Amino acid sequence: MKTYSLLLIIAFVPFLKICSPGDGPEDPKPHDKWEKLGLSYLNVSEIKFHHNLIFAATSDGLYKKNVASPDTTWQPIGLQRQDILDFVLFSPDEIIACADVSTQPKGLSIYRTTDGGMTWEPYQNGFGGEFGKTCYAIDHHPDAPDTLFARASYAVAKSTDRGQSWQPVLGEWDLIGYQSPLIKIDENNPNIVWAGGENASFSPYLARSTDYGNTWIPKPVPSDGDNAVYDIAIKKNNSEVVLVGMEGQLLRSVDGGDNFEIVLEPAGYPYFNTLERCPLSTTTVYTSGSENGTSGGQLFFYRSGNFGNTWTKVVNDEDPVDEIATRDLEAHIFTVKPGLYMATNKGVWRYCSTYLLSQSNQTVVTQDQ
Repeated sequence: MKTYSLLLIIAFVPFLKICSPGDGPEDPKPHDKWEKLGLSYLNVSEIKFHHNLIFAATSDGLYKKNVASPDTTWQPIGLQRQDILDFVLFSPDEIIACADVSTQPKGLSIYRTTDGGMTWEPYQNGFGGEFGKTCYAIDHHPDAPDTLFARASYAVAKSTDRGQSWQPVLGEWDLIGYQSPLIKIDENNPNIVWAGGENASFSPYLARSTDYGNTWIPKPVPSDGDNAVYDIAIKKNNSEVVLVGMEGQLLRSVDGGDNFEIVLEPAGYPYFNTLERCPLSTTTVYTSGSENGTSGGQLFFYRSGNFGNTWTKVVNDEDPVDEIATRDLEAHIFTVKPGLYMATNKGVWRYCSTYLLSQSNQTVVTQDQ
């Protein structure tokens, strides 16, 4: 136990610098490191951790690897030849995964394993109604693992029995929605749940529930037509302050979504697909996505040390890859290799910096010029 604690403290040191308050105009320095972790031939939509194990949902099933391993080899753990969109990691043994119905038997989207992927069972259990639907996104609160929220196009569904049955709580099964439907339970308060995406008229939408999904309040977001809501970050210890990632801009609200302001709107019209709060800070947050809209671009992320007031862009100039887009971003500390882990359309990447702390007092930038 003493050895493990010492290793954990050593591992935290570079991550403490990543999560340090303040931002400066930041170019990658010699101590910054971008690292390919493999799966470069696959589209990776989601990553999750269990200590040193990282799990990845890909366009060819689920995979896992130990991040302490120096190689880039991943172990397939089932549902290969299926496009996995999201999953719930209860433990390394118990996983519920959501697949695109177009890559498998019609109407079957949800699967479960209780033996670490050795065997999988269909676990649709009425999700989507009579004909079934693709489960695009799924979430649960760690303090209430038996309650799940999931997305079927526009509809939001809730399960109170760990996925054994489902009931729509926002919209109906047959309603249509597009573009990466969002579902997120507030870690500060599990009674608060957010849902969003793009509706059938190509307009962005966002809704909030404060009673664990029983009722929902629409939260209009500023938009000039065709757009979408991709992700949301909720400030630690303050559920009224949120950041919302969209196409071309980041929004912030300080009153629970009643009003929004644009806090980042760079040239190039990036799609902000993912937002992630630093687990060691109440103010540090990251965002990434597709640098030039649907055209992709280089691997990048933005960092704010004041929860959205100002932003710094960091680009992978060490090993540039064209037409790459980040689907998911995880700031992870409970591993021997702490850092920012990125799920992209060209595999999984890791970024770690020992430089950010020394830049905390420099002049900040508000936009990417």
